[in-house]
Amino acid sequence: QQQQQQQQQPAYAPAAAFAPAAYPTAPAANDPTNYFATALAQLSQQMAVASGMGYDVSQQMQQLQALQALQNVAMQAVAAPAPSRPRQTTGPPGANLYVQHIPEEFGDEELKQTFEPFGPVLSAKVFCDKVTGQSRGFGFVSYAIVAHATAAIGAMNGFQIGSNRLVVQPKTERAKPY
Repeated sequence: QQQQQQQQQPAYAPAAAFAPAAYPTAPAANDPTNYFATALAQLSQQMAVASGMGYDVSQQMQQLQALQALQNVAMQAVAAPAPSRPRQTTGPPGANLYVQHIPEEFGDEELKQTFEPFGPVLSAKVFCDKVTGQSRGFGFVSYAIVAHATAAIGAMNGFQIGSNRLVVQPKTERAKPY
């Protein structure tokens, strides 16, 4: 009778043999590889049961290999250091400027070139919207020497670029909230 039952069983495992009782939960924020470990353990256990029953588990083996590859990618992503943004270089107190009404088409390099005639610019940064990438219309320029910043304020405050009239003033230092 057992031989007849084995012959009547399909060559593939029915979906119920591989349906997990509960899917793995979403990964914790600090350990995305936990999800893969849980899923791999469940799939391996289901394959062992199905193969013990005489079912063909080649498709599930491919799924297992794909899941292992995804786990490796996730582990590499967790191990890789997060890319750091370059810090804005600032000059001494009084040598850092806040600039408003910067034209939308201006980037960091254009802002730097606009303020270089007054002295070497340590850094120039136009702030952009994180979602759209569009300029927010303001930025900062830093000089190494306070006299260069003072000259830039005198010449560039009220200077018109296209339809925008720049507002240039010394950057005010705010107290850290923590």
